[in-house]
Amino acid sequence: MSNIAIFYTARVGSTRLPNKMILDLQGKTVFEHGLLRILVNNKNIPVILCTTFLSEDDVLVKMANTMKGVQSYRGAVTDVLERYLGAARQFGIDFFVVVDGDDLFIEPLYIQKIFDCFFETNADYISIEGLPYGTYGSGVKVDALEHVCRIKDDVNTEGWGRYFFKTNLFHLQQIHALEEHRFPEYRLTLDYPEDLELVRVLYTHLYKEENCFFLDQLFTFLKKYPKISKLNWNRKKEYEQRFNKKYSNVQFKK
Repeated sequence: MSNIAIFYTARVGSTRLPNKMILDLQGKTVFEHGLLRILVNNKNIPVILCTTFLSEDDVLVKMANTMKGVQSYRGAVTDVLERYLGAARQFGIDFFVVVDGDDLFIEPLYIQKIFDCFFETNADYISIEGLPYGTYGSGVKVDALEHVCRIKDDVNTEGWGRYFFKTNLFHLQQIHALEEHRFPEYRLTLDYPEDLELVRVLYTHLYKEENCFFLDQLFTFLKKYPKISKLNWNRKKEYEQRFNKKYSNVQFKK
């Protein structure tokens, strides 16, 4: 069996929602809530915080060190792929699932589905289709990551998925969300003040101390109170346009 891990990507620096990782949410930081969702029912899969070497991210490493089962790696600020590769090499990882700290509603069920898919297919890159932003991760084979890092000609690899699914170089697999979880119209990631407003409402109503809530409960609540799900819809188009503008190109060495 390959050596596998979950990479939790987080840093304090943020322009649209400053210091979002260390904002308080029901008595814990956003950062801690994201990690707790990964750790709950975790079947002994290593969890590695992938953050930067900037001193402002010391606080994240300190918090991670207090959580059982979490290790840390510090690397490049904007070259996220190099950061992942450094973490994979340091911890001897062959395949990992990336979870962004922005995604407070990551669903452990789909993390496990990605690992299962990898063991069945040996794919280089595995994505999820049909879930809302903020509820899923992506899987990466380290051999494929090493290849990308050898040929890429860019030191800013944020929005890094394009290096796998836009290049026709790799074996891709896509997992389709269960029908009861297919709500792609929702926006459940954390980038803007409106996103934070929605997150606070959801945690106020659904979070119980040390008891994470998951997609079934979340979607039941949002279907019951549809106006709540629309608190951040004004940001959906802006986010997509910004993302496509910044992260549409792939640059390789000649």
